[in-house]
Amino acid sequence: MDDRTTGANVAFYQVPLMCPAAPGIGCGSRSKPILLVLESMPIIEEAWLDRQGKVLAIVWTAGTAEAARANAVVAVRNAHNLSAEELTGGAQDAALQSFRSGRDWYRGAEVDRLSEEEAGIIADRLMLRVTAKAPTISPKAEWLRSIMTNIIRSCLVKSRDPFSKPCRETFADDLIAAVGDHLGAAEIDALQEATKAGFRPLAGER
Repeated sequence: MDDRTTGANVAFYQVPLMCPAAPGIGCGSRSKPILLVLESMPIIEEAWLDRQGKVLAIVWTAGTAEAARANAVVAVRNAHNLSAEELTGGAQDAALQSFRSGRDWYRGAEVDRLSEEEAGIIADRLMLRVTAKAPTISPKAEWLRSIMTNIIRSCLVKSRDPFSKPCRETFADDLIAAVGDHLGAAEIDALQEATKAGFRPLAGER
């Protein structure tokens, strides 16, 4: 077994990188720069995030001193306003067992896959809002959802803060520009209202 499998040079940290717009998965846009900066450090071989966005795994270069490890984690905490507490005991063992499985862990740019999944979840949520206000849009729902998903995916992958007001406004403008000619006035109003409410779930939404 190599050190990654045995856990000799792997440390796990509890982190708050869950996606506020898609509960249950990690936030790709938030975690991506963190993972990439970690892997840019010579003392780190690999950096991974679990699917839920709750555990960060760092594979340290063999022989890295404890002080150097601690300094690297503190630097990332400060630079990204991130809480990261090292797991110990049973929590560490459970994380290592999951990590060894090789399933549902994402490294660097791989977290874009989480952003793609998140985009679909957000699009589904927005479509429910729109159809509730404008039922006539239902026959166009599949077409509209596909366009929504593509625009949201681009926003999530490219933006450091996809939930910021400018990003939401850009999304709404891009969406109306792409589909406005194919919708009625009431449908456009419903679409604008749905996007204005934001990407995150409102009360009663999933």
